[in-house]
Amino acid sequence: MMVAQDRLFTVLEYNVENLYDTLHDAGKDDYEFLPDGKLRWTRGRYWKKLGRMAIVIAAAGYPSPPDLVGLCEVENDSVLYDLTKRTRLRQFGYEYLMTNSSDPRGIDVALIYHPMRFHPLRHESLSIPPPSLKHKATRDVLYVVGQVPTGDTLHVFLCHFPSRSGGKMLTEKYRCVAARIVREYCDSILEKNPCANILLMGDLNDEPNDVSLSKELRVKAPDLVTTLGEKELYILSKGLNKSDGVRGTYKLKGEWSQIDHFIVSGHLLNNTSLFRTTPQHCQIFCPEFLMERDKKDGTIKPKRTYLGTFYKGGYSDHFPLRLQFLF
Repeated sequence: MMVAQDRLFTVLEYNVENLYDTLHDAGKDDYEFLPDGKLRWTRGRYWKKLGRMAIVIAAAGYPSPPDLVGLCEVENDSVLYDLTKRTRLRQFGYEYLMTNSSDPRGIDVALIYHPMRFHPLRHESLSIPPPSLKHKATRDVLYVVGQVPTGDTLHVFLCHFPSRSGGKMLTEKYRCVAARIVREYCDSILEKNPCANILLMGDLNDEPNDVSLSKELRVKAPDLVTTLGEKELYILSKGLNKSDGVRGTYKLKGEWSQIDHFIVSGHLLNNTSLFRTTPQHCQIFCPEFLMERDKKDGTIKPKRTYLGTFYKGGYSDHFPLRLQFLF
């Protein structure tokens, strides 16, 4: 069944691969992303990257722009201002909210929103304490409560969980801490209102069956349950595949993984809800211009900005995820 464009609410989640400006932020280890740093991150490269991010965002919602865009790996307010006000995105009137966390590299998350389609009521940053002194500070979670076109309230959690740098098993505990904190917030919301609309998205650096998601966030696959529980969280980004060989949002050493996610509360999957979605409305957004051929085996991979220190001039090392809501 075709749905009119004005009856769709589109959300994009995108890890944009180190979207830094070219200036040093005091107290942050961003030296490699300076014009004289080892990556030679010049103004020209910066503005090319911004332009390419704007193309992806605009294309993902065509013919209308996405209503919400969750971005991982953005440096600061200046970058968000340039992206929303000084690229082709300026015609859409986007506003934004972002964290200012203690991540040593200065990396944060940001939510871009269309003010005529999403009205923020309040927001806060949720800090994730390191599980031990061996662990460095990580990104905060951005929590935003806002109204959607139906007048319903939507609770949005935008996450970039601790990375796997140092090894998956050695860093798993940190991601479990992050997942546990987010789940506790979700539980507190659902305890007050079992019909609350919760949307959790971001780069969680784990796959659906990993401990942080399966045990700490306690997500369920909607196709494996017969009755939806309104106090449950359901993962929509499990088992996403494209016919062109894309089997995830991230590819490392020839292996695909699904570490970018959309997770929703049960009420958002109820077909009687005014504002709702389905697992089929969650997709990997990977048009041809975001892809390139892997020279090793001829398969597809994301067309990234850098490979090590080699500048490739692409978009990102992740494909974005898109989720559409009906109302």
